[in-house]
Amino acid sequence: MRSILIIADGMADEPIADLGGITPLEAANSSDLDRLANLGRCGSLTTIPNGLCPGSDVAILSILGYDTSTMKIGRGALEAVGMGIDLQPDDLAIRCNIVSMNNGCISDYSANQISDDKAKQIIDILNTELSDSNIRFYHGYSHQNLLIVKNGRNDFITTPPQDIIGKRINDYLPSLRTTASRDTTNELTNIILKANRLLREKLPHSENSDYGIWLWSGGTVPNMMTMRQKFGLNSGCVISGVNLVTGIGILAGLTPLSVDGATGRCDTNYTGKAMKAIEAIEQGYDFVLLHIEACDMASHMGNVDMKIKAIEDISKHIVNPLIEYSKHSDQPTSIALLPDHHTLCRARTHTSEMVPFTIWNPTISRDSVTTFNERSAKKGSYGIMHGNDFINTFLAKKDIFYQ
Repeated sequence: MRSILIIADGMADEPIADLGGITPLEAANSSDLDRLANLGRCGSLTTIPNGLCPGSDVAILSILGYDTSTMKIGRGALEAVGMGIDLQPDDLAIRCNIVSMNNGCISDYSANQISDDKAKQIIDILNTELSDSNIRFYHGYSHQNLLIVKNGRNDFITTPPQDIIGKRINDYLPSLRTTASRDTTNELTNIILKANRLLREKLPHSENSDYGIWLWSGGTVPNMMTMRQKFGLNSGCVISGVNLVTGIGILAGLTPLSVDGATGRCDTNYTGKAMKAIEAIEQGYDFVLLHIEACDMASHMGNVDMKIKAIEDISKHIVNPLIEYSKHSDQPTSIALLPDHHTLCRARTHTSEMVPFTIWNPTISRDSVTTFNERSAKKGSYGIMHGNDFINTFLAKKDIFYQ
């Protein structure tokens, strides 16, 4: 059985008053999401273990069956792998967002979706003025970039920039978790302050704001089993416009496949991603991890209408062609769909609630759920899943009712 796992990043949300007390997923005209739920079975999945930050790094690794409660995860290192940076064991990789600053506060976590060319210009300035034998900046895509620190200690505390919009950065600079990280913590703080001063002087942004950087989620490359070792997959691939997910896929032993126009934004090439997934199955891949970032981006912008549009685009341009392919293919293909975590439009940040999921395996019977959303999935025959229950069930290692 071939398998396509669709992760719609940040698709889940809370009821919104302006929508009449329903969620964007319930409000969207997403008939093909509902069709997938109606064909298969539904349930809810815990993707964020207690005590861990609700980020895509933790959530996606959990979905893939990794015990994130015992792993030392750093999003920066995962992105570095996705970018093809050759990290040494003592290299600390830290996310470096290009942000908009206003009177010492972050006013936009992505510098208003800064263009790739402008972002590269900023990274070049930072490397020219600030890099040395121990630190170097790397351009990723748009606002998402990296800083690599040689011999950095990975035991400090940072805060996601989207969580401190409108707040003074001096109150959220990197802080000590243990005294062993004092030198690294001080170095990161100095880099942020120097970089922001430099960009304010050299590269005017607008009348009301300046460009700046924010460093967060550092880490070293984790030691991971591949999905072949864990589940006996012959071959698998990852399709994503986000370096983090590509990096997770590579460490899990999945081959990264590129799609023209896959931006990690709401303007991504949805159809191209679906066609690439079908092509991968036709080429003999057992497992396809297909990731779409759009809902998460819209949520961080607080744009409910944009999130609903992204859900509808995923339904029409991703799920519909994959259902049609599976229904008419000689090769049985199971399809699963779920968010990695909730991303709230109101708060513009991630939360740790269980996420809805649906699994359609053409060889098993359906349950009574006919729509796909946060509430309906709770009535599904899979009930509540934890740990690697979901991935084992999806990959047909086991198929039982959990209710």
